[in-house]
Amino acid sequence: MKKTLRSLAAVSALCLCVSASACGKKSVNVTENLEIKFNGYDGYATASLLNSTDWISNVVTTYGEGMDMTQLAMLEANLYDAVDFDIVPAEDISNGDEITVTVTVDNTKFEDQKFQLEGGTVTFTAEGLEEVETFDPFTGLNLTYEGFAPNGTAYISSSSDANLSFSMDKSTGLSNGDTITVTAETYTGVSMEEFCAQYGKMPSVTEKTFTVEGLPAYASEIAEIPEEMMQKMDTQAQDVFKASVAREWDEPEGLQSITLLGHYFLKPKDINTELSPFNKLYLVYEVKANNSNIGDFTYFYYTRFENIILLDDGTCSVDLSNYTTPGNSCVVGTYPGFIFENTLYADGYNDLDSLFNNCVTTQIDKYAYESTVK
Repeated sequence: MKKTLRSLAAVSALCLCVSASACGKKSVNVTENLEIKFNGYDGYATASLLNSTDWISNVVTTYGEGMDMTQLAMLEANLYDAVDFDIVPAEDISNGDEITVTVTVDNTKFEDQKFQLEGGTVTFTAEGLEEVETFDPFTGLNLTYEGFAPNGTAYISSSSDANLSFSMDKSTGLSNGDTITVTAETYTGVSMEEFCAQYGKMPSVTEKTFTVEGLPAYASEIAEIPEEMMQKMDTQAQDVFKASVAREWDEPEGLQSITLLGHYFLKPKDINTELSPFNKLYLVYEVKANNSNIGDFTYFYYTRFENIILLDDGTCSVDLSNYTTPGNSCVVGTYPGFIFENTLYADGYNDLDSLFNNCVTTQIDKYAYESTVK
Protein backbone atom coordinates (compact mmCIF):
# COMPACT_ATOMS: atom_id res chain seq x y z
CA MET A 1 0.00 0.00 0.00
CA LYS A 2 1.48 3.40 -1.04
CA LYS A 3 0.27 6.68 0.34
CA THR A 4 1.66 10.18 -0.36
CA LEU A 5 1.12 13.12 2.00
CA ARG A 6 2.08 16.75 1.69
CA SER A 7 3.63 18.64 4.57
CA LEU A 8 1.17 19.97 7.09
CA ALA A 9 3.26 23.13 7.07
CA ALA A 10 3.04 23.64 3.31
CA VAL A 11 1.04 26.71 2.43
CA SER A 12 2.27 27.36 -1.08
CA ALA A 13 2.87 25.34 -4.22
CA LEU A 14 5.96 27.35 -5.03
CA CYS A 15 9.19 25.40 -5.06
CA LEU A 16 11.18 28.50 -4.26
CA CYS A 17 10.21 30.76 -1.39
CA VAL A 18 12.17 34.00 -1.50
CA SER A 19 12.15 36.60 1.25
CA ALA A 20 14.44 39.36 2.39
CA SER A 21 16.79 38.51 5.25
CA ALA A 22 18.48 40.80 7.72
CA CYS A 23 21.75 40.56 5.82
CA GLY A 24 20.14 41.33 2.47
CA LYS A 25 20.29 37.77 1.15
CA LYS A 26 17.26 35.96 -0.14
CA SER A 27 16.08 32.92 1.88
CA VAL A 28 15.39 29.61 0.15
CA ASN A 29 13.10 27.36 2.21
CA VAL A 30 13.95 23.81 1.16
CA THR A 31 11.05 22.33 3.16
CA GLU A 32 8.33 24.23 1.37
CA ASN A 33 7.21 21.58 -1.11
CA LEU A 34 8.19 18.38 0.70
CA GLU A 35 5.89 15.38 0.48
CA ILE A 36 6.18 11.98 2.13
CA LYS A 37 5.36 8.57 0.70
CA PHE A 38 4.52 5.47 2.69
CA ASN A 39 5.20 1.99 1.39
CA GLY A 40 3.84 -1.09 3.06
CA TYR A 41 1.06 -1.86 5.49
CA ASP A 42 -0.27 -0.61 8.78
CA GLY A 43 2.36 -1.31 11.41
CA TYR A 44 5.06 -2.25 8.90
CA ALA A 45 5.20 0.75 6.56
CA THR A 46 8.32 2.71 5.61
CA ALA A 47 8.54 6.42 4.81
CA SER A 48 10.46 8.19 2.06
CA LEU A 49 10.53 11.76 0.78
CA LEU A 50 9.22 13.25 -2.46
CA ASN A 51 10.16 16.64 -3.91
CA SER A 52 13.20 16.87 -1.65
CA THR A 53 15.43 18.22 -4.44
CA ASP A 54 13.00 20.02 -6.76
CA TRP A 55 14.06 23.38 -5.36
CA ILE A 56 17.66 22.93 -6.55
CA SER A 57 16.92 23.54 -10.22
CA ASN A 58 15.04 26.73 -9.31
CA VAL A 59 17.98 28.03 -7.27
CA VAL A 60 20.43 27.24 -10.07
CA THR A 61 18.19 28.99 -12.61
CA THR A 62 17.58 32.01 -10.41
CA TYR A 63 21.09 32.58 -9.04
CA GLY A 64 23.27 30.98 -11.71
CA GLU A 65 23.00 33.80 -14.22
CA GLY A 66 26.39 34.62 -15.66
CA MET A 67 27.99 31.32 -14.57
CA ASP A 68 29.65 28.99 -17.06
CA MET A 69 28.81 25.26 -17.21
CA THR A 70 31.49 24.28 -14.72
CA GLN A 71 30.36 26.86 -12.19
CA LEU A 72 26.73 25.81 -12.60
CA ALA A 73 27.63 22.16 -12.07
CA MET A 74 29.62 23.09 -8.94
CA LEU A 75 26.70 25.13 -7.58
CA GLU A 76 24.29 22.28 -8.14
CA ALA A 77 26.63 19.77 -6.46
CA ASN A 78 27.09 22.06 -3.47
CA LEU A 79 23.32 22.46 -3.10
CA TYR A 80 22.86 18.69 -2.99
CA ASP A 81 25.60 18.35 -0.38
CA ALA A 82 24.33 21.23 1.75
CA VAL A 83 21.06 19.62 2.83
CA ASP A 84 20.44 16.64 5.12
CA PHE A 85 17.04 15.05 5.71
CA ASP A 86 16.28 12.95 8.81
CA ILE A 87 12.97 11.02 8.93
CA VAL A 88 11.77 9.78 12.35
CA PRO A 89 10.37 7.15 12.39
CA ALA A 90 11.25 5.84 8.94
CA GLU A 91 9.91 2.29 9.38
CA ASP A 92 7.43 0.18 11.38
CA ILE A 93 4.89 2.96 10.79
CA SER A 94 1.21 2.63 11.71
CA ASN A 95 -1.83 4.72 10.89
CA GLY A 96 -1.92 7.75 13.18
CA ASP A 97 1.84 7.89 13.70
CA GLU A 98 3.37 11.34 13.45
CA ILE A 99 6.41 11.44 11.18
CA THR A 100 8.94 14.20 11.75
CA VAL A 101 11.26 15.30 8.96
CA THR A 102 14.16 17.42 10.18
CA VAL A 103 15.97 19.36 7.45
CA THR A 104 19.48 20.57 8.31
CA VAL A 105 21.29 22.98 5.98
CA ASP A 106 24.92 24.10 5.64
CA ASN A 107 25.42 27.55 4.07
CA THR A 108 29.21 27.50 4.32
CA LYS A 109 29.74 27.29 0.56
CA PHE A 110 27.22 30.00 -0.26
CA GLU A 111 28.74 32.94 1.60
CA ASP A 112 29.41 34.77 -1.69
CA GLN A 113 25.95 34.01 -3.07
CA LYS A 114 22.84 36.19 -2.94
CA PHE A 115 20.83 33.52 -1.14
CA GLN A 116 20.92 31.34 1.94
CA LEU A 117 19.20 28.02 2.61
CA GLU A 118 16.69 27.56 5.38
CA GLY A 119 15.80 24.19 6.88
CA GLY A 120 13.47 23.31 9.70
CA THR A 121 11.10 20.64 10.90
CA VAL A 122 8.04 19.36 9.09
CA THR A 123 5.51 16.86 10.42
CA PHE A 124 3.22 14.42 8.66
CA THR A 125 0.60 12.00 9.93
CA ALA A 126 0.36 8.50 8.52
CA GLU A 127 -3.10 7.54 7.31
CA GLY A 128 -4.82 5.24 4.85
CA LEU A 129 -2.43 2.35 5.32
CA GLU A 130 -4.04 -1.03 4.70
CA GLU A 131 -3.94 -3.75 7.34
CA VAL A 132 -1.63 -6.59 6.45
CA GLU A 133 -2.80 -10.18 6.24
CA THR A 134 -1.27 -12.28 9.00
CA PHE A 135 -0.62 -16.00 9.07
CA ASP A 136 0.79 -18.57 11.49
CA PRO A 137 4.07 -19.79 9.95
CA PHE A 138 4.07 -22.81 12.24
CA THR A 139 0.87 -24.32 10.88
CA GLY A 140 1.96 -27.63 9.41
CA LEU A 141 5.44 -27.46 10.91
CA ASN A 142 6.45 -30.67 12.67
CA LEU A 143 9.49 -31.92 14.52
CA THR A 144 10.64 -35.53 14.40
CA TYR A 145 12.96 -37.15 16.90
CA GLU A 146 15.55 -39.85 16.46
CA GLY A 147 17.91 -41.73 18.74
CA PHE A 148 17.59 -42.38 22.45
CA ALA A 149 17.29 -40.02 25.40
CA PRO A 150 19.39 -38.37 26.73
CA ASN A 151 21.09 -38.15 23.32
CA GLY A 152 18.10 -37.72 21.03
CA THR A 153 18.20 -35.57 17.90
CA ALA A 154 15.44 -33.30 16.53
CA TYR A 155 14.72 -32.49 12.89
CA ILE A 156 12.26 -30.12 11.25
CA SER A 157 10.36 -32.53 9.04
CA SER A 158 7.99 -30.09 7.35
CA SER A 159 7.15 -26.40 7.26
CA SER A 160 4.23 -24.33 6.09
CA ASP A 161 5.93 -21.45 4.25
CA ALA A 162 8.75 -21.90 1.75
CA ASN A 163 9.54 -18.18 1.94
CA LEU A 164 10.74 -18.45 5.54
CA SER A 165 13.57 -20.39 7.13
CA PHE A 166 13.24 -22.14 10.49
CA SER A 167 15.94 -22.77 13.07
CA MET A 168 16.02 -24.59 16.42
CA ASP A 169 17.82 -23.34 19.53
CA LYS A 170 18.65 -26.96 20.43
CA SER A 171 18.60 -30.09 18.29
CA THR A 172 20.91 -32.65 19.96
CA GLY A 173 21.41 -34.14 23.42
CA LEU A 174 17.65 -34.35 23.92
CA SER A 175 15.51 -36.09 26.53
CA ASN A 176 11.75 -36.33 26.82
CA GLY A 177 10.39 -33.16 28.40
CA ASP A 178 13.09 -30.90 26.95
CA THR A 179 11.84 -27.81 25.14
CA ILE A 180 12.97 -26.59 21.73
CA THR A 181 12.31 -23.05 20.50
CA VAL A 182 11.85 -22.84 16.73
CA THR A 183 12.33 -19.40 15.16
CA ALA A 184 10.94 -18.30 11.80
CA GLU A 185 13.26 -15.99 9.89
CA THR A 186 13.45 -14.43 6.46
CA TYR A 187 16.08 -15.59 4.03
CA THR A 188 19.31 -13.64 3.43
CA GLY A 189 18.67 -11.09 6.14
CA VAL A 190 15.59 -9.51 4.54
CA SER A 191 13.64 -7.58 7.17
CA MET A 192 10.08 -8.50 8.09
CA GLU A 193 9.00 -5.14 6.63
CA GLU A 194 10.55 -6.10 3.28
CA PHE A 195 8.94 -9.53 3.55
CA CYS A 196 5.60 -7.87 4.18
CA ALA A 197 6.03 -5.53 1.21
CA GLN A 198 7.05 -8.41 -1.07
CA TYR A 199 4.42 -10.98 -0.12
CA GLY A 200 1.61 -8.82 1.26
CA LYS A 201 1.42 -10.83 4.47
CA MET A 202 3.17 -11.01 7.82
CA PRO A 203 3.81 -13.86 10.29
CA SER A 204 1.59 -13.47 13.34
CA VAL A 205 4.34 -15.07 15.49
CA THR A 206 8.00 -15.78 14.85
CA GLU A 207 8.72 -18.29 17.64
CA LYS A 208 7.10 -21.47 18.88
CA THR A 209 8.13 -23.87 21.63
CA PHE A 210 7.94 -27.63 21.19
CA THR A 211 8.25 -30.25 23.93
CA VAL A 212 10.26 -33.36 23.16
CA GLU A 213 8.24 -36.54 23.54
CA GLY A 214 8.17 -40.09 22.34
CA LEU A 215 11.93 -40.72 22.50
CA PRO A 216 12.94 -44.14 23.73
CA ALA A 217 15.30 -43.58 26.65
CA TYR A 218 18.27 -45.41 28.05
CA ALA A 219 17.57 -46.56 31.60
CA SER A 220 19.46 -44.40 34.09
CA GLU A 221 18.86 -46.41 37.29
CA ILE A 222 17.83 -49.88 38.35
CA ALA A 223 14.43 -48.72 39.63
CA GLU A 224 13.42 -47.67 36.10
CA ILE A 225 13.73 -51.23 34.76
CA PRO A 226 10.37 -53.05 34.97
CA GLU A 227 10.26 -56.09 37.22
CA GLU A 228 9.01 -58.18 34.33
CA MET A 229 12.19 -57.44 32.36
CA MET A 230 14.33 -58.12 35.43
CA GLN A 231 12.76 -61.56 35.67
CA LYS A 232 13.33 -62.22 31.96
CA MET A 233 17.01 -61.33 32.27
CA ASP A 234 17.37 -63.51 35.36
CA THR A 235 15.72 -66.45 33.61
CA GLN A 236 17.90 -66.03 30.53
CA ALA A 237 21.06 -65.75 32.63
CA GLN A 238 20.28 -68.88 34.64
CA ASP A 239 19.29 -70.84 31.54
CA VAL A 240 22.58 -69.92 29.85
CA PHE A 241 24.54 -70.86 32.97
CA LYS A 242 22.80 -74.22 33.41
CA ALA A 243 23.27 -75.06 29.73
CA SER A 244 27.01 -74.41 30.05
CA VAL A 245 27.16 -76.62 33.17
CA ALA A 246 25.46 -79.43 31.29
CA ARG A 247 27.92 -79.12 28.39
CA GLU A 248 31.16 -78.45 30.21
CA TRP A 249 31.16 -79.87 33.75
CA ASP A 250 32.40 -83.39 34.32
CA GLU A 251 29.78 -83.76 37.03
CA PRO A 252 26.88 -81.43 36.05
CA GLU A 253 24.69 -83.08 38.64
CA GLY A 254 26.92 -81.47 41.25
CA LEU A 255 25.30 -78.04 40.75
CA GLN A 256 23.37 -77.34 43.93
CA SER A 257 22.16 -73.75 43.51
CA ILE A 258 22.64 -70.49 41.64
CA THR A 259 21.33 -67.56 43.66
CA LEU A 260 20.86 -63.97 42.44
CA LEU A 261 22.58 -61.67 44.95
CA GLY A 262 21.72 -58.37 43.25
CA HIS A 263 22.83 -56.09 40.48
CA TYR A 264 25.53 -53.66 39.44
CA PHE A 265 24.19 -50.98 37.11
CA LEU A 266 26.59 -48.77 35.14
CA LYS A 267 25.74 -45.56 33.31
CA PRO A 268 27.98 -42.82 31.82
CA LYS A 269 29.19 -40.11 34.15
CA ASP A 270 28.69 -37.70 31.26
CA ILE A 271 25.21 -38.20 29.81
CA ASN A 272 26.26 -36.45 26.60
CA THR A 273 28.94 -39.00 25.90
CA GLU A 274 28.96 -41.35 22.95
CA LEU A 275 29.95 -44.32 25.14
CA SER A 276 28.92 -47.69 23.81
CA PRO A 277 27.25 -49.53 25.35
CA PHE A 278 25.43 -46.69 27.03
CA ASN A 279 24.42 -48.67 30.09
CA LYS A 280 25.21 -52.10 31.55
CA LEU A 281 23.41 -54.31 34.03
CA TYR A 282 25.34 -57.08 35.79
CA LEU A 283 23.30 -59.83 37.43
CA VAL A 284 25.54 -61.17 40.22
CA TYR A 285 25.16 -64.79 41.36
CA GLU A 286 26.47 -67.05 44.08
CA VAL A 287 27.03 -70.59 42.80
CA LYS A 288 27.17 -73.60 45.14
CA ALA A 289 28.18 -77.04 43.87
CA ASN A 290 29.73 -80.32 44.82
CA ASN A 291 32.43 -82.37 43.15
CA SER A 292 33.30 -85.92 44.10
CA ASN A 293 36.99 -85.09 44.20
CA ILE A 294 36.93 -81.84 46.23
CA GLY A 295 33.54 -81.84 47.91
CA ASP A 296 31.46 -78.68 48.28
CA PHE A 297 32.65 -75.38 46.79
CA THR A 298 31.28 -71.85 46.24
CA TYR A 299 32.17 -69.14 43.73
CA PHE A 300 30.64 -66.02 42.17
CA TYR A 301 29.41 -65.47 38.64
CA TYR A 302 27.71 -62.77 36.57
CA THR A 303 25.74 -62.23 33.38
CA ARG A 304 25.80 -58.77 31.80
CA PHE A 305 23.11 -57.23 29.59
CA GLU A 306 23.55 -53.83 27.95
CA ASN A 307 21.73 -50.93 26.26
CA ILE A 308 18.58 -51.30 28.33
CA ILE A 309 16.00 -49.02 26.72
CA LEU A 310 12.73 -47.70 28.14
CA LEU A 311 10.05 -47.29 25.47
CA ASP A 312 7.41 -44.59 25.32
CA ASP A 313 4.62 -47.08 26.06
CA GLY A 314 6.18 -47.98 29.42
CA THR A 315 7.74 -51.24 28.28
CA CYS A 316 11.43 -52.06 28.21
CA SER A 317 13.65 -53.31 25.41
CA VAL A 318 16.70 -55.51 25.98
CA ASP A 319 18.38 -57.86 23.54
CA LEU A 320 18.39 -61.01 25.68
CA SER A 321 20.55 -62.82 23.15
CA ASN A 322 23.33 -60.28 23.63
CA TYR A 323 24.95 -61.09 26.97
CA THR A 324 28.38 -61.41 28.51
CA THR A 325 29.61 -63.94 31.09
CA PRO A 326 32.97 -64.14 32.92
CA GLY A 327 35.92 -64.61 30.62
CA ASN A 328 38.26 -65.67 33.42
CA SER A 329 38.42 -68.75 35.61
CA CYS A 330 39.07 -69.22 39.31
CA VAL A 331 40.41 -72.22 41.27
CA VAL A 332 37.67 -73.87 43.31
CA GLY A 333 39.72 -76.82 44.57
CA THR A 334 42.57 -79.28 44.09
CA TYR A 335 42.93 -82.99 44.53
CA PRO A 336 45.76 -85.56 44.19
CA GLY A 337 46.58 -86.95 40.77
CA PHE A 338 48.60 -89.93 39.59
CA ILE A 339 51.75 -87.83 39.41
CA PHE A 340 50.76 -84.17 39.86
CA GLU A 341 48.06 -82.42 41.86
CA ASN A 342 44.90 -81.75 39.87
CA THR A 343 43.16 -78.37 39.88
CA LEU A 344 39.44 -77.75 39.38
CA TYR A 345 38.45 -74.44 37.76
CA ALA A 346 35.17 -72.59 37.35
CA ASP A 347 34.27 -69.59 35.19
CA GLY A 348 33.89 -66.83 37.76
CA TYR A 349 35.50 -65.41 40.91
CA ASN A 350 36.42 -66.73 44.33
CA ASP A 351 35.01 -63.64 46.07
CA LEU A 352 32.72 -60.69 45.43
CA ASP A 353 35.52 -58.15 45.75
CA SER A 354 37.30 -59.66 42.76
CA LEU A 355 34.10 -59.71 40.72
CA PHE A 356 33.32 -56.09 41.66
CA ASN A 357 36.83 -54.97 40.74
CA ASN A 358 36.58 -56.58 37.30
CA CYS A 359 33.05 -55.42 36.51
CA VAL A 360 32.95 -51.98 38.14
CA THR A 361 36.29 -50.62 39.33
CA THR A 362 38.00 -51.07 35.96
CA GLN A 363 35.35 -48.78 34.38
CA ILE A 364 34.92 -46.26 37.17
CA ASP A 365 36.68 -43.52 35.16
CA LYS A 366 33.81 -43.38 32.63
CA TYR A 367 30.82 -45.00 34.33
CA ALA A 368 28.95 -44.25 37.53
CA TYR A 369 27.52 -47.30 39.25
CA GLU A 370 24.64 -48.40 41.42
CA SER A 371 24.71 -51.61 43.43
CA THR A 372 22.03 -53.75 45.09
CA VAL A 373 24.43 -56.58 45.96
CA LYS A 374 24.56 -57.20 49.71
